[in-house]
Amino acid sequence: MTTPFDVAKTRAQIDGGSRAPRIGTVVRRIVAEEGWTGLFRGAVPRVVRTAPSCAIMIGSYEVGKLYFTHQQEQLEL
Repeated sequence: MTTPFDVAKTRAQIDGGSRAPRIGTVVRRIVAEEGWTGLFRGAVPRVVRTAPSCAIMIGSYEVGKLYFTHQQEQLEL
């Protein structure tokens, strides 16, 4: 969902340095030169990197929640 913005932001930073062009200008240029798919460059590697890290984080949260719930139940006995 955020890939098009990230692509445009990165291109603006690379193209302009400290005087980066406006994001809208960069988006129009990317679409004109590469088509709409140009805004989604790097989406697959991003998903491949993000999905496992989110799974690890959610799994760790759930395991921790179960562990501490069990610990709390033991203290209440």
